[in-house]
Amino acid sequence: MIYGLLFGTIGVISFIHTNNKLHEKYYNTLKNPTENVKIYSSIFNSLNNKYKSFPLSSYNTRYSKLQKKHYLLSLIMFIIVNTIVVELFLNRYTKLHLITEKLIYFPIDLLICFLINQIGFYYYHRLAHTKYFYKYIHIHHHAFIHPEPFDSLVGHPLDHTFSGIFQILPMFVYKMHLVSFLVYSSILSMMGVYDHSGINFQFLNYNSIPHHIHHVYPSKNFSLSFPIPLCDFLHGTYKSGEYTNTPKRLVIKEI
Repeated sequence: MIYGLLFGTIGVISFIHTNNKLHEKYYNTLKNPTENVKIYSSIFNSLNNKYKSFPLSSYNTRYSKLQKKHYLLSLIMFIIVNTIVVELFLNRYTKLHLITEKLIYFPIDLLICFLINQIGFYYYHRLAHTKYFYKYIHIHHHAFIHPEPFDSLVGHPLDHTFSGIFQILPMFVYKMHLVSFLVYSSILSMMGVYDHSGINFQFLNYNSIPHHIHHVYPSKNFSLSFPIPLCDFLHGTYKSGEYTNTPKRLVIKEI
């Protein structure tokens, strides 16, 4: 169990460190922490096509007591889940292996992991936006229409539990090397950070914009954007647009 606790704690420390660095670089340098950012979208077309302003909250006053509780519970849950995952692997309850020769399948393993996760997460995410599930559980995650660093942890613990289940699902249904799973899981975790950072981040075929759109348009972009938002394409829920970076924040413009 000590290995799982160590692995989970390292993961949480990395998460906090990354979000802190993003906040320091893109938010703490603002002259006025309540500076407005203009977001233009079809939602506000009825307002004579004018820009609609949203306040940038202070880092220290952004979260309510309930959200802080969710934040703390989520961090604790991440440590527990990582502990369980490592124990399951060490006791051979997963399909992970350590056969070095099989590392040649690393690219395929990675793609299959993301495909399994994306399919499971997409349909869960659609379910999370149904009337009662959204009202009592998923609504907490949508507390802010424009996420900032650390907002990936703002949400109901049950919401994060389901997301975690789909993150670790590939290790139970697909035989792959441990390294492949760790790389996949690390990339997915970092995507969660950047998806909710309010920062235009792009790497290879990934960018943080589609999920930012989801927080502006909750009925669009339920899929992961990496390697492609496959399920959104299949179900017609994908939304694109023209996007540029303000000096610190994303501006989303409808095309």
